[in-house]
Parts: sequence; C-alpha cells; structure tokens
Amino acid sequence: MIGIGAAAIWLTSSAFSDQYDDLVEKGYRWVITDGSCACASKDDALRVIKNQSDESTLRLVSKGGVYFLIRGVIVQVVQEDEASGLSRVHWEGIAANLWVPSKFLSKRPVTNVLGAISVPGQPIGVNIPGINSQPGATATPAATATPTHGEAAEPGASPTP
Repeated sequence: MIGIGAAAIWLTSSAFSDQYDDLVEKGYRWVITDGSCACASKDDALRVIKNQSDESTLRLVSKGGVYFLIRGVIVQVVQEDEASGLSRVHWEGIAANLWVPSKFLSKRPVTNVLGAISVPGQPIGVNIPGINSQPGATATPAATATPTHGEAAEPGASPTP
C-alpha cells in the first residue's frame, strides 16, 4: 500500500516537473532558500560562504553588491564553478550577474510565497493559472475592511449629518 502511494506521488511530481524541462535545459533554476547569498563579486560570495556571521553579512551589504535571495525566484545559470561550489546567474531585473552557492539552486520547480512557480518574463507576484501554478494552489487577495477615499464602509451606508 505504501509503495503504491509513493509511486503515485512520484509520478505526479515527475509529470508536473516535465512541463518545466525545457527551462531546465536552457539553464534556468529555481532558488530554494531566502537570505543574503547572492553577490556581484565571486570573492564576496566566497566570503559569505566561509563566514556567515551577521557582522560579515552587514559589512558586505553596507559595501553593496550583496543581494537577498527569494525562494521560488527563477534565475538562469550563465556559468558554473564546481570547484568553488558557486554558480553565476542572471536574475531578471538585476543589472549584474550574481554569484550564488549552487546548493541554493534547484532543477525542480519550487513554489514561491504565493504558491506559484515562477517562469521567465513573469512579473513577481503574478500567478498564471495552468502555466505556473501548483494544482489546487491559488493566491487570492484578502478583502480589506478599510474603505478607500470616497467609499462607504458598508454597501448602502451613508454618512450621518
């Protein structure tokens, strides 16, 4: 029984990731972590890996060239350095290519905070049903209780004189 359940899950996940195989072949990867691990300089990236203290991170951030990774973002690998464990990636919307520890990149789709799977050219925070969404995962904006300028708090309510 357990074997059948495991096989069903494996087949579902592999079929789901098959639609993203063409992106993987083009060098696209999904970020699997949040944090300050992407650097414009390869030397800075190596420093971050060796010394992950808050003081070291703060020093690099204040100097500039350090970017915070966001889980589920899609990047394109332009160079891999297996000896150092780093990959140089192009992150759409960031001018410079960045060095990222390769262990933070996945060939399998990773959902972002909205439950969607990012694809190239997609604005952040947009879920395109049928293209980049997990089955059953949707991001719906929450209703707001605060009326905007010129609106009544309740339909049909009028201000008192």
